[in-house]
Amino acid sequence: IFKIRVLSAWGDPFYVGLNGLEFYDHCGNNLELNAENIQAEPRDLNVLPEYASVPPSMRDPRTLDKLYDGVNDTYDDDHMWLAPLTRASGGALNAALPTITETDMPEGGDRSALGVAKAARAELASHASSP
Repeated sequence: IFKIRVLSAWGDPFYVGLNGLEFYDHCGNNLELNAENIQAEPRDLNVLPEYASVPPSMRDPRTLDKLYDGVNDTYDDDHMWLAPLTRASGGALNAALPTITETDMPEGGDRSALGVAKAARAELASHASSP
């Protein structure tokens, strides 16, 4: 299991978002991500009390499934994930990957800040491999 804990966000102290999340095996094959192996806490903006009475068709489209919809290089909200960033728990993403022997570093995108995400991959990988 890879666990990504977000402690702060670039430019917004209240929300965290990503365009996509990808993991590759040691041969460069993209590992399948889906609703069964990706979770987040909080899940997305729709967990906020103000969305409780909103009909599903009117809820915020930036839901967790956008992390694995395959459209990662975009500014389109319909292909992004956004969640509240709470001081108590931060933001946490969990990826339970299929059983594999080796994994290369994950790819992540935060709007146009891909350079920042790539620079953070080495640190993320070192944390993921420690107990």
